[in-house]
Amino acid sequence: MLHYSCSLSQTLPERRRCTDTRALQQLHAQMILTGDIHHLPSLNRLLSLYLSSPPPAGGPPLARRLFDLCPRSSVLLWNTLIRGLLDQGLPLAALLAGDEMLRRSPFSPDQFTFPSLLKACARLAASFEGRTLHGQVLRFGLAGDLYVQANLISMYSACGDLLSAREVFHRTGGRNQVLWGSMISALVKNNSPEEALAVFSEMAESGEEADEVTLTIAISACAELRDLHLGKRLHSAIAAKSCRIRRRGRRRSSVVLGTALVDMYAKCGAPDMAKTVFDQMPERNVVAWSAMISGFAQNNQCEEALDLLKTMLEEADAKPNAVTLSAALSACAQMGDLSAGRWIHAYIDRSGMEWSTSLMNSMADMYAKCGSIEIACEIFDRIPNKDVVSWNVVISGLAIHGRGELALEKFSQMQREGLKPDDITFIGVLSACSHVGLTEEGRRHYRNMRRVYGIIPKLEHDGCMVNLLCRAGMLEEAKEFIRGMAAEPGGEVWGALLGGCAVFDELELAARAAGQLLGGVETGRDGACVLLSNMLAGRRRWGDKRRVREFMEEKGIKKTPGCSSIEVEGVVHEFFSGESQDPE
Repeated sequence: MLHYSCSLSQTLPERRRCTDTRALQQLHAQMILTGDIHHLPSLNRLLSLYLSSPPPAGGPPLARRLFDLCPRSSVLLWNTLIRGLLDQGLPLAALLAGDEMLRRSPFSPDQFTFPSLLKACARLAASFEGRTLHGQVLRFGLAGDLYVQANLISMYSACGDLLSAREVFHRTGGRNQVLWGSMISALVKNNSPEEALAVFSEMAESGEEADEVTLTIAISACAELRDLHLGKRLHSAIAAKSCRIRRRGRRRSSVVLGTALVDMYAKCGAPDMAKTVFDQMPERNVVAWSAMISGFAQNNQCEEALDLLKTMLEEADAKPNAVTLSAALSACAQMGDLSAGRWIHAYIDRSGMEWSTSLMNSMADMYAKCGSIEIACEIFDRIPNKDVVSWNVVISGLAIHGRGELALEKFSQMQREGLKPDDITFIGVLSACSHVGLTEEGRRHYRNMRRVYGIIPKLEHDGCMVNLLCRAGMLEEAKEFIRGMAAEPGGEVWGALLGGCAVFDELELAARAAGQLLGGVETGRDGACVLLSNMLAGRRRWGDKRRVREFMEEKGIKKTPGCSSIEVEGVVHEFFSGESQDPE
């Protein structure tokens, strides 16, 4: 008897790979000698081993050669080949094998064939091939198989065909947990979180209990809708379910579910609750740490975000990845903490982490917002595959630093390179025009948003236009622009008008803008009151100034004290106007 390291028994599930070419060849030869090559289960296991083993021992080419030379075939072997090719990241090869099976093989596909083929279509977003397979499902009488139906829904979802996904779902009777989950997932992935939660409620009413995957998807829908109330209800249901699971001696909720809760609370503006969930998680991976750091940054708790990054580096087994560090860089940008941003830059270089486009965008944005626009531009120039975000960062960065001409030059270069600007791009472009006084060019870009690019201006763009006109002293035109707006003007618009009025001492119009800010659009705008009060004082209208101050007291509006900061030995110290508590 030959002795070798890979025996037939090792092709069972506990041993799915073989890296020794000679051992795998010996196993193959032994099966031929013993006649096991004619034993279908053994042959299927050998094919599976060839598919799952890396070259040179195995791999898809060798597996396909074995399949073509098989003394006998069956639907089982076809299914193994198709699934194996898909598992090896070859969805197109899997589809071609499925097509060959349907056209040439005497064996009919079964309920295990179509799920793999539909998954291949989903990965390729191959809508036409997916519809063709749907027809084959009907032809072979498998329309009633719930697992096949679930994969049809997922395939249509991946192809962006939500209508067809809904049709499959509504025509299916006797829905199980997998089918419900597939439909809810399809709706979330196609930007229909409200409908996803409606289907989730329908699932609960039907008596079907959601698994962790479905609960995670439902929580992500709450995060997208910023629905804190429903998110809390789901959290309570998960906690109750976890108690039942622990009483049965089974494992607790997964890291994925806990991370989804952290993300939901953070996006709903409840970072403290997110931190509570995070602290209670028995296990935390890099995704969980990233979600919590990002949650702090999103909620302007930037110091907490950076402190948590330090804790992660000191205590956690998981190491930060590009997503973690992008969130930390966002916190540095908000704080204007250049020292911490430089430290993160040095850490990335020391760790040998790959510089992705997203990470370089975050780094450039940090340097721009921390006042180092030259370094930001250098990083931008080094980005090999610039996306729209890359251009937005450099255009906005140059605009806020008063480099309007260069910002507009970058915008022209962006268009020459074939990238289509988005709504964020035009905020930077209009801001650049405003800073350098290019009123007519600003008007042209605002018009082109809708005419050329099909982008409907938002309130932020309207605010930029009002600011542009006010800076040029065109207050009447700014007032007419506001009157012609389709949407109700917001704080950005009235604030821009008030600022322009203050510069050009247009008191009556300033009073109207301040009234809009304080009356119904937005309250608590101390800046509006202070500007109006100062303008009244300049006109020596002391009685009106006093009434503004009385209004502030009545509404509980307090002037935000001026704040400055200084960095000493890596520590940022903040000082507020009128404060004398710092010992140094």
